Formats: sequence, structure tokens, C-alpha cells
Amino acid sequence: MTLTAIVGYSAVETKDPDRGPWKVKTESYIYRLTAADGAKVISFEWHPSGSSPVKTPHVQVGPAGLGQGLGDLGKLLSKAHIPTRRISMEQVLEFAIRELQVHYIRDDWEKVLMETYTAFEQWRTWG
Repeated sequence: MTLTAIVGYSAVETKDPDRGPWKVKTESYIYRLTAADGAKVISFEWHPSGSSPVKTPHVQVGPAGLGQGLGDLGKLLSKAHIPTRRISMEQVLEFAIRELQVHYIRDDWEKVLMETYTAFEQWRTWG
């Protein structure tokens, strides 16, 4: 399994003394998990200024995530934009480890993800 992360961001000046003079503003993201053969398993996306008519956070399940035998339903699901709230990188990593049984390389992965996710939750400004 491979994770590809594409995050559009900008550095924005802030007047909030707790944030410092600058903060990072997320402008888009794609967190895509692919199988060993390169087939998309699942992709968590938000690209409000892209060409897609879907401007809100969503998930797309790829062919590798659907399996066989779904017929027309599988075709529909592979094109569907399933609504989500804002998803963090930490949530994607936890999902991959817990639900897809991706092997972790640090025994303290839960602690590390919780620390960085807590900071994300504290400082995010939307979603």
C-alpha cells in the first residue's frame, strides 16, 4: 500500500499572538491510498477550486477498494464523491493502520498521531 499526499497551502500572516506571526492555511488536499499494483483503494479529497463540480470534502473508493462482484453498483461507487467532513493526514494514517492493516514502523505511532492530531484540532480554522 502506498500513500500519496498532495496538500495545497499558503502561509498567511496572523495577528493572533498564540499562533505566531504566520500560520499555514490549507487550500486543498488529496490523500490517496493505492494498492501494490498502483490501483486506487481510497482517496480522501478536498479541492474547492478544481475543475470538479464537487467542492466539499469527500472520499472516493477506487477499484482496488471495491473488490469484485458489485456489477453496476461498483461502477457507480467508483465514480461517487461520498461527502465527509475535513480529514487530517493523521486520520488517514490511523485508518490505514487500523482498518487496512498497514504495518507501522514505530511502536508509539498512536501517541505520535494523537499529539499531532491534537495540535491540528487546536489550530484549525474550519471543518
